[in-house]
Formats: sequence, C-alpha cells, structure tokens
Amino acid sequence: MNGVSALGDQSSPVTAGEGPDSALPNLAVSLAAHDAQIRALQQAVSEMANSAGVAPQASALGVRGEDVSALRERITFLETRLAEQDHMIRHTLTMLIEWIEINGADRNTD
Repeated sequence: MNGVSALGDQSSPVTAGEGPDSALPNLAVSLAAHDAQIRALQQAVSEMANSAGVAPQASALGVRGEDVSALRERITFLETRLAEQDHMIRHTLTMLIEWIEINGADRNTD
C-alpha cells in the first residue's frame, strides 16, 4: 500500500506526543475508564432496582403476620368501597346532567 493508510502518510517517523497516533493510546485509556464507569453505574442501577421492589420484612418492623394480613384485608375492603363510591358519584352526576338538560329544554319551550 505504498506507505499511506487511512490516517495519512505513515512513512515518516513520529516522535512521542506528535501526530494523530499519539492520541490513540490516551483515547483508548479514556474509553476503557469510561466503559468501566458505565459498567459500575449499570450494576448499581440494577442493584437499586432489585432492592426497591423488596419491602422490609414485617418482623423487622415489629409487626406480626396476622396484623399484616388484617391490614391487607382492610385495604382491599377500602379499595372496593372507594370503587363503589366512585361509580355511584359518576352515576349521580350523569343523572343530574340529564335532569338539567331535560328541564332546560322544557323551560326553553315555555
């Protein structure tokens, strides 16, 4: 290839710190350090994500298993009651709107 590469003419000797090739070792070291940091951060994020989904043990909080079970039942009951109340409010508002629309139409005809 007559001494010419994609980086230019390589036939002349280059001393340390000169030319485009002198930056390559520094770049390689920087990229390796950057890759190591990325791997460490990915590992830390993975560990945090795995531990975030784990609730503290009830025994560590001084709560008995029966208490936790009773609290879960109570939460389920309250969620069901809230859903029923939400449905009833929506139904009542729908009926109110219909009543207003019908009475408003009757008043306009008078």
